[in-house]
Amino acid sequence: MARAQYQRSQETQRKLIDAVIQLAREKNYEAVTVKEICAVAGVSTGSFYHQFGSKDDLVLATYQKVDWLLTESFLQSCRDLPPVQALDRLLRRYVSFVRDDVGLVLAQYYRVRLNHFGPAFQHDADRPYFREMRRILREAADQGLLLSPLDPVPLAELLICLIRGLFVDWLIQSGRYDLMERYEAQILPLLGTMVSNGVQ
Repeated sequence: MARAQYQRSQETQRKLIDAVIQLAREKNYEAVTVKEICAVAGVSTGSFYHQFGSKDDLVLATYQKVDWLLTESFLQSCRDLPPVQALDRLLRRYVSFVRDDVGLVLAQYYRVRLNHFGPAFQHDADRPYFREMRRILREAADQGLLLSPLDPVPLAELLICLIRGLFVDWLIQSGRYDLMERYEAQILPLLGTMVSNGVQ
């Protein structure tokens, strides 16, 4: 019974997240109402407030959706690759998620984080996505493949900053360029300066 209720709750959250992303692509996020989100999601307003305290809480959850992409099979596929390729695969998943799923709603996520940051918000570095990044970099260090003078944890934090900077620039440019192409042109070459591919 509890499991079925949890699954229904998760499904409701996913419907609401998909709805706010769809609506924010169609019009200004600020103009989107909870009532409209619920109509698109096919859920009641009561269900919305059972899941989220506000539209801003929903936006925060929207970005957390990236963690859902880290399925065990995806993580295993990363673990089967050399560290630099695993890191590239992980970062590509993240960039694709922002480009294809979240889009310019990411600006609202940053707005909420900047306006309401506090202990209630989980630090990015504590999330599964970045834990996996640190794991890959520790593996590279263990294999003697780390080229950077930084240890794995600060190196992961640097990569987080670089990716976040790419996203902010993309938002400032109103999504005018392809995010993956920019990742491939600017971030991917840097990975090779941080982690060796192991080929002598």
